[in-house]
Amino acid sequence: MEDRIFSRNPTGGFRFMTALGLAAVLLLAEGRYPESFRMIREQGRVGLQPLQAAVTYPGQLFSWFQDQARTTTGLRREISALRAEQQLTAVRLQRLAELSAENARLRGLLDSGLVTTGRMLLAEIIRADPNPDRLVLTIDKGSMDGLQVGQPVLDASGIMGQVIEINEKSSDIMLISDRRHGIAVSNARSGTRGILRGTGENARLEMDYVPESADIQKGDKLLSSGLGARYPAGYPVATVTEVFRSGGGEFAAVQARPMAALGRSRHVVVLFPSPFAPDAADTPPDSLNWQELPDATP
Repeated sequence: MEDRIFSRNPTGGFRFMTALGLAAVLLLAEGRYPESFRMIREQGRVGLQPLQAAVTYPGQLFSWFQDQARTTTGLRREISALRAEQQLTAVRLQRLAELSAENARLRGLLDSGLVTTGRMLLAEIIRADPNPDRLVLTIDKGSMDGLQVGQPVLDASGIMGQVIEINEKSSDIMLISDRRHGIAVSNARSGTRGILRGTGENARLEMDYVPESADIQKGDKLLSSGLGARYPAGYPVATVTEVFRSGGGEFAAVQARPMAALGRSRHVVVLFPSPFAPDAADTPPDSLNWQELPDATP
């Protein structure tokens, strides 16, 4: 056992001395022939490049994956932030679109030729009666604003109805399409008169007491005549859509479509009493105070 142990030390020392001597010889030779050793060193470096690349490749690959993961995470966060910002912008644009539409509606009311130079009040519709048999809307103006029962209500296109009930801060409007409502009208083209009554449908009205021989046809415009002293004369009410003549009856069946957007308007104008002249020459003078007289509704 001891022989084996001691037998290794001389061999290890000899190898060390040999390596040390070889190193000294190489250093001396390099100092004597530097150009030759430089070429040898460069060739050795070129030959070792593939090995160095193979050794460093796993580390470079790991770093690349880390960079890709960080980039992907950052992009996902940026995309999420952009989507949230896009949703907020879309909501803001919706509000701006609504404000723009509301501004256009208000301008339409104020700039339309329907409103006279008399006193008027702009109001907003805040509720619709849920009862299908009552076509009644509620506006945000009431007795505190000077409203009274019977005042006519218009939108930018024509007559909508009249005030039927007053509260302190709100009022109810009966639409001209309500079955209980009637308005005296005249044909803008021929002058034919009649009573336009509601049918319970916002898109359809019926005209009563029109003789079959009367000059009325599809497309004619019906204006308020002023008779009945509830609505002032000359305001658009409806457009004739159908005329039915049986050939043997006394009256023709006339249907019309309201010109006002009865189911779509949001803002309306309430007219206050002012003298006006109905188109009937034999209308009594009392009709000038139209708010105190009954309307055409039976």
